[in-house]
Amino acid sequence: MGYFARDIEAVVKLLREKLPETKSLLVSLLPRQNDYFCHPIKNINSRIAKLADGRNIKFLNLWGVFMQQEPGTVKDELYVEKHGETPHPNDKGYDAMAEVMRPVIQEMLKSESPRCEHDSFEHSWRYSSVYP
Repeated sequence: MGYFARDIEAVVKLLREKLPETKSLLVSLLPRQNDYFCHPIKNINSRIAKLADGRNIKFLNLWGVFMQQEPGTVKDELYVEKHGETPHPNDKGYDAMAEVMRPVIQEMLKSESPRCEHDSFEHSWRYSSVYP
């Protein structure tokens, strides 16, 4: 599973080289109920988090949104399948993600860089909901 982190690191490196002013939000991989995946996912998220520079590249850890207080237990109501056996959120899960992501994205859009007329969180979110 280390290739996830390696590939994300490569994309971020390329963005920094070719488009250094590009704003990027790196979002953590979601937790799984299966212990086999939990430790590697935490390691990947740790590597991804280190790529954030606090300026153009931010990291958002969604682990707390999808985990119960009890360690190792995911919030079933946010996943397509019970116990987080697949890494795919359902509609409630995507809504929970949007709630946490919205203020971060809105803050990132307040940049000094030029923006197109449709460069807003609401427009982007509606578009991505239509074309996941």
